[in-house]
Amino acid sequence: MKAKTKAWLEVAESDLRAARTLFSKRHYLQTIFLSHQALEKYLKALVQEVTDETPKFTHDFALLMKQSKIKFPDAIEESLLRLSPHYLGTRYPEEIAKFRKYYDRTFAVEFLSDTQGVIKWLKENYLR
Repeated sequence: MKAKTKAWLEVAESDLRAARTLFSKRHYLQTIFLSHQALEKYLKALVQEVTDETPKFTHDFALLMKQSKIKFPDAIEESLLRLSPHYLGTRYPEEIAKFRKYYDRTFAVEFLSDTQGVIKWLKENYLR
């Protein structure tokens, strides 16, 4: 594995650990934010590893999937496309106000679970 890939994975794993900790403390908005960050960094690690290109500066999972040039299984692609837009609702005050009620425990459980499922697939197939 390339050194730059490992660097992406180290910060991604740190974000994922923090997301789990925040979930246990019932900080659901932050759980979603850091889960998204972890998954974004995993996708950037994938781009780095398989293309040797610098990943795009983006939060958009579709752009990172395209840059990776990988054919994702339908279920993984669907998860990524469903999770991708939620970076907005966790970053900006006007968006946070709109989404705070929506980002409850149930949503955070599903988000974290889907994030971990995609990460598991990435690890098993490309990021060992």
